[in-house]
Amino acid sequence: MPKLSKCETKAIPKTDEVVWNSIGELDWVPGEALEFSINSAGPSGQKVVGTVVVPSEHFQIEGLHMELPTDGPESAALTVCITPQGVQMPFGMQGGAEGGKSMHEMRRMQKGYIVNCQTIENRIRFFKREEEKIWRDLEEVRRQAAKIEEGRTQAKERHFAERALNQVREQKLTENRVRASKQRLEMVSVRKQYTADTMASKQFNGENQRRDSQDILRRKRLEEAQQRLNKSERVVASQREQIESKLRSNQEKQAKLGQIRDAQQMAREDAEHDMTHVESRLPELEAQEMACLHRLQNSRIVTQTVLRELEASLGSNSAVTSMLRMKQSRSANLLGTYSAESDLNDTDLSPNGVGGAGV
Repeated sequence: MPKLSKCETKAIPKTDEVVWNSIGELDWVPGEALEFSINSAGPSGQKVVGTVVVPSEHFQIEGLHMELPTDGPESAALTVCITPQGVQMPFGMQGGAEGGKSMHEMRRMQKGYIVNCQTIENRIRFFKREEEKIWRDLEEVRRQAAKIEEGRTQAKERHFAERALNQVREQKLTENRVRASKQRLEMVSVRKQYTADTMASKQFNGENQRRDSQDILRRKRLEEAQQRLNKSERVVASQREQIESKLRSNQEKQAKLGQIRDAQQMAREDAEHDMTHVESRLPELEAQEMACLHRLQNSRIVTQTVLRELEASLGSNSAVTSMLRMKQSRSANLLGTYSAESDLNDTDLSPNGVGGAGV
């Protein structure tokens, strides 16, 4: 199966519980999280129903197989099974004696245990957060129910109050109608007298108002012209202030960009200096390692020579000969283990030995 950076399942018609049973293999890099998204197809196109993001520390050691809640406009859950390639078995299940393991393997196993503990702690924290969320939802439902009951009681009280107010309004309306009929008759006579008096005053006031309106119109035009002039002056001043503020902000941005460039250049120079120092020490350490290996091989040759001489003089069943032979076999096993580890480290450090694990 080819390794991809993205897998997509086939579309399934809408049902109560959708089951894909789809298997895919991704070109995954350790440390990266996996994102699962559920899409719904409709007349207007596809829309995201929910998403799930799984951090790498939840599956990169022992894998993951569980039901996860989705984040999205609709509440849903997705069951996933993630199995990384090259997963290490627990310490107690590996065969062989403990004396044959190197310090490198012990440290790698210890690191695996630490990551497993962190993964379990993260799951415990996740379950606690989900439990707190459920209790908060239940408390919110209880508060909403109390508010609904209180609203119903208040609605009944308002209904009774409105009924009493309607009765009072009807009574007042009847009284107002009787009073209005009496006042209407009185107003008819008063209106006739008032009409005769106001006709004369209107004619006199009309002439005065006409003259006053002409004066007011003239003053209003002068005020409008003055307001237009003041407004144009304010617009010019505001535009000048905006231009000056833009110039100042551009100058500040240029100064900040220069500081950022200088800081980046200094950090790059420090990193190059550290890398050069480390690379210069590597050949010296390799030469020391090879010298130690040659001395160990020479010691092994000398031991073999002494063993042959002792077997020739004391015999192969002698206690001294047996003890020397046992020490020689242990030294040979140690030298072989060291050579195998050196070959493995050389393979890992080579360009062809580095690659991303697939999921």
